[in-house]
Amino acid sequence: MLDFVLDLTKRQQISFMTLEGNIFKSFVKPTLMNPNINIYFPTTIKEADSFLLSRVNSMYQNFLVEDVSIVFRYACISLSQKLDHAMAHETNYHFIVDKNGNCGNGGMNNYPTSRQLEERLKRYVDGCRGKVAATAIGWIILWSDSFVVHWTKQYDNGMWIFTATVCPKPEVIPKHPD
Repeated sequence: MLDFVLDLTKRQQISFMTLEGNIFKSFVKPTLMNPNINIYFPTTIKEADSFLLSRVNSMYQNFLVEDVSIVFRYACISLSQKLDHAMAHETNYHFIVDKNGNCGNGGMNNYPTSRQLEERLKRYVDGCRGKVAATAIGWIILWSDSFVVHWTKQYDNGMWIFTATVCPKPEVIPKHPD
């Protein structure tokens, strides 16, 4: 809906926001459900711009979003930034060893390779003068594939996807498709 509103002329935006504001005021009565609830809904384009879009404290200026860069004509995001944002949202990863020293059991973490990786990374962190006890260690499984988006329009229509699965749950054990 945001794209729709932004594509309108200024006059259309004002009309749309006025209509939306009237609908909101007429039909949405949160205080009837709970007198302690107060919902703010912008009713003018100026309020919407201030609340949502362009001001320093607006919602869209403060969302955690990964930077998008172009590499060889592909749109890319930083895996490091993605992990930072996921950790900030307290995503529950199944680490080999979490930052509190708790061992994750099950799945890939039960394989001998897992303990070898853990010991190797602990030596590396220690060698870099890092805090081994405060370091979470886990798996990242990388996968990529390419395909044509629309078969009848093959020229310059290739798509490449690169995915990263971070610390998969115990029931996820990747297998190579022999």
